[in-house]
Amino acid sequence: MASSRWRDVDDHGRSEDAVHNHASEAVRSGATQLNLKHETRNTKRSLLAPNSELAYLDIETSWSRHITVIGVYRPSCGIRQLVWPKITPPALLDLLEGTRTLFTYNGSRFDLPVIEIHLGLDLAECLNHRDLMHDCWQNGLYGGLKRVEQILGIHRDTEGIDGLAAMNLWERYKKYRDEEALEVLLRYNQEDVENLEILARKLGL
Repeated sequence: MASSRWRDVDDHGRSEDAVHNHASEAVRSGATQLNLKHETRNTKRSLLAPNSELAYLDIETSWSRHITVIGVYRPSCGIRQLVWPKITPPALLDLLEGTRTLFTYNGSRFDLPVIEIHLGLDLAECLNHRDLMHDCWQNGLYGGLKRVEQILGIHRDTEGIDGLAAMNLWERYKKYRDEEALEVLLRYNQEDVENLEILARKLGL
């Protein structure tokens, strides 16, 4: 699929301090609050921008359940991905700046709780989160995202790769610095988030 990709926010040519300051300024301009447990339980940030925005999010994890990739697709700017060790709270805030509604598949039970545990960001508290798995259930569609895609005829180039295979791809990259394995993992994650938008449209959302 032809789309732009940034693997981490440093690709914008900004220092880590600059990224953190940028995220902080964006947060202060909004009204919705986000709890950052890594700083203090009482510190909150906002991701709400003046204009409504949609974002589609999916994470990949290692066998030890650490986050390896976070993919965010936004119709206004395409796909952006964070890869460990560049996965930080300021970096994720930067990807979600201006977001009002966040779409996931099974995010209520997996993606968002894992993000909260590892990054201290409670995205469900501040954003309008819509878990498309629940919408699928209401339409008689059951199973994982790949199964629902097959039922609805949603195409993916990485067909045959699932969550377990994604973890193995990460292990290959981590152990052998296999760049091809990482590239396949990123394409898989990209199709996950891009297909969430297609799924939402097919569900009439």
